[in-house]
Amino acid sequence: MRQVRRELQREERIVERERGADVHTERGIGRQFQQAAWLAQWKQNNVQIAGNADERGTSEYNIALGAKRANAARSYLVAKGVAATRISTISFGKDRPVALGSNDEAWSQNRNAITSVR
Repeated sequence: MRQVRRELQREERIVERERGADVHTERGIGRQFQQAAWLAQWKQNNVQIAGNADERGTSEYNIALGAKRANAARSYLVAKGVAATRISTISFGKDRPVALGSNDEAWSQNRNAITSVR
């Protein structure tokens, strides 16, 4: 457990330095670390990463932002050893909100990348 915790802390510092704290949260890094481990174990499974944005901004801007989030998550998994051919990405922009509302809390929840097994 200590080794996993140290690895998560190291990953957190690397991702924060490379991509900025607004792209990955500590909780998100932990999830991606677990996803990479799961994908290493279950090599027959492929995933799709859907990037999402909050309601602010134009549709075009939010599609681009969602794509950026999905690609950042994809890059992390590839860096952890998951074959790029096993990961597809899509952006829904602001079209699939997780939380309804026009406030900081809802906006924060809607800026995400969701990984699904395909």
